[in-house]
Amino acid sequence: MVLRVKEGRFAMVRKFLLIVLLGVVLLTGVLLFGCLNQFVPQPNVTIPDGNHSYNNSRNLQQPPYIDPLVLSSFNSSNWVQVIVNLNYTDNTTLDNERLQVILYSLSPSEFMLRHRGTRGDWFSGNLSRNGFEKLRIMPFVSEIYSNKPAYAGETN
Repeated sequence: MVLRVKEGRFAMVRKFLLIVLLGVVLLTGVLLFGCLNQFVPQPNVTIPDGNHSYNNSRNLQQPPYIDPLVLSSFNSSNWVQVIVNLNYTDNTTLDNERLQVILYSLSPSEFMLRHRGTRGDWFSGNLSRNGFEKLRIMPFVSEIYSNKPAYAGETN
């Protein structure tokens, strides 16, 4: 014969609080690991054009590299096609969250998204001057390149 004991209200509250505490501890561990992970030194990476190299673990106070073609394009147009590279970590979830924060901070009158990287480390689209001014001071933006189509024989 099996005896069933009814749990009292106190025991149920205690179990609930234990589950909540366990969840908080796990979430804190995940966040702490993600934050610590961004301080792990990353290797230097050379951009395919060979003219510019950067270290992905750059100081977040350092301004991003800005392609001179982006700046000159704003002289003749209100919108510029750009590719924006972000400082990335080994944590794809954290990178995608950073990307979402950046995209949500830009209004449709400042940026129109065309493409985004599946890892969350880059995106491209049409950028207005106001959007450019916002992007250039965001801490996780490492580079802003022109995405202007190039043609054979073009020198500029």
